[in-house]
Amino acid sequence: MSESDLLQAEEELGARLPKDYREFLAQHGEGELQVRLADDSAELCFYRPTDLATQRSNLFNFIALTEDDPENIDAYFREQYGVAARDLLPVAEPAHHSRCLVINLGQGERFGWCFLWDHDGAFELEQAAPSFDAALKALTDGIAKRDATTLSFLGVYLD
Repeated sequence: MSESDLLQAEEELGARLPKDYREFLAQHGEGELQVRLADDSAELCFYRPTDLATQRSNLFNFIALTEDDPENIDAYFREQYGVAARDLLPVAEPAHHSRCLVINLGQGERFGWCFLWDHDGAFELEQAAPSFDAALKALTDGIAKRDATTLSFLGVYLD
């Protein structure tokens, strides 16, 4: 991924990307984390930088479907998670599932924090991690340990 692509993505977002996520994009760009287990498999698909602004809008618009005042949404997320919903940037989603890994782009002490989000619990964020690198490590550790929560986020269900 070129520096100009990253700068364009940041311009479209109106925010700087966290350093660890920016480095990930520079090295890997759009790609997949493939999970292959004996009985099942899954892919975590990372978005292209050119799709990030659209994905952020789509996420906020989905969360806002049931709320008349968007300010109430941000207030709720700030109270519950220390972030504003409109600052959440989806960066990856499991293939064929309405879930995503999100990064907080809002300035402050939780800048760069990552969460798992699922459309079934639109007002819920799970598995908070203080950075993109920490979130990826938690996901890969969860896969290695066959953690049911991590695997179900990816759409893998073990008996």
